[in-house]
Amino acid sequence: MAPSIRANASLEKKSSNSLDEHHEKTDVESESLDASQGDEALRLVGAERTAQFSEEYNLRLRRRLDWCIPPLCAAVYFTQFLDKTSLNYASIMGLPIVGQNYNLVSMAFYLGFMVFEFPTVYISQKLRVAKYLGVNIVIWGAILMLHAVATSFGAFFALRFLLGMCESCVAPILILIVSMFYKKNEQATRISWFYVMNGLTQIFGGFVAYGISFYDGRLLAPWKIIYVLLGGLAIVVGICVLIWLPDSPVHARMLSKEERIAALERVRDDQVGTENKKLKKDQMFEALGDIRTWLIVITVLLTSIPNGGISNFSNQIIKNFGYTSKQALILSTPGGAVASAVVLFCGWYSDKKGERMLPIVFALVPTIIGSGIYFSASDLVFTPLT
Repeated sequence: MAPSIRANASLEKKSSNSLDEHHEKTDVESESLDASQGDEALRLVGAERTAQFSEEYNLRLRRRLDWCIPPLCAAVYFTQFLDKTSLNYASIMGLPIVGQNYNLVSMAFYLGFMVFEFPTVYISQKLRVAKYLGVNIVIWGAILMLHAVATSFGAFFALRFLLGMCESCVAPILILIVSMFYKKNEQATRISWFYVMNGLTQIFGGFVAYGISFYDGRLLAPWKIIYVLLGGLAIVVGICVLIWLPDSPVHARMLSKEERIAALERVRDDQVGTENKKLKKDQMFEALGDIRTWLIVITVLLTSIPNGGISNFSNQIIKNFGYTSKQALILSTPGGAVASAVVLFCGWYSDKKGERMLPIVFALVPTIIGSGIYFSASDLVFTPLT
């Protein structure tokens, strides 16, 4: 009887050990599966926090990031907005495309932008985002320079369409890169540092075009110089992005391994992830079901309608008030100064107060008032500058 009991106990022990080993193996496989579903940062720092960094260390690291990421993002946005509005400058400098053809050519940019927006975001998710961005910038720089040799409506339409396709990746990638390196309460300020370029380019572009407009065009027409100059600048910026802009904290070559881990630990609590090449349908459906998503969509849609028109026709509108082409180029610059100041204020206020939607309201109220003044401008009498 005793040998039988011992034999049964031994069998039960073996069975228990086998069951424990099975559970351990299952847990390991589960952890491995979770890691594979997670982003690249998870493989570097692990699922649990294992390293602690002082506040002084994190501040020093943030300053180092500030000297690299926002300036490059600003250079990209500066180039993108200049290139997008190059048609506006060229329109009063002898561009051969006029009338309804000009309207269609200006539309072609946004058509290409709209068609390629979702595909380009999907492609960028599968590749290194900064490298993908840099290649797009170099390509659109070359496309912009080709505007100088185009002579027909079809050529301009095709080039503007391709330009829109290449530039459609800029805003999503820049915001993604900022969100990978900065906490939520730091992001709005950093985004404003590159978004302010929308205003600064109006000032820069207006004065550059004003200077070029004095050239008599013996060797190259002034509007062609605009395209060659801005296209060359875009290629230079694209090369800088390819060399220096990091794809994520994991691939930030300017940081040591310890600094990469610190950069990831800084943003861990925000739970926004760093870089994941898998499309998670549950997150997509959650975003689509969130009312705030659609409020943002409607806001961007309604603000982009007048923005698209002003970006392409502002100089012509000013010129039609009775000013010369040179005066119109100069008079387009004050709006850029106002835009720059408002962007910086809204970014600062958003991070300072933890507000995201209220600054949008602050910015829209003067816009609505300004639009009302534009509509009533036909009843006013303007005295052109002399």
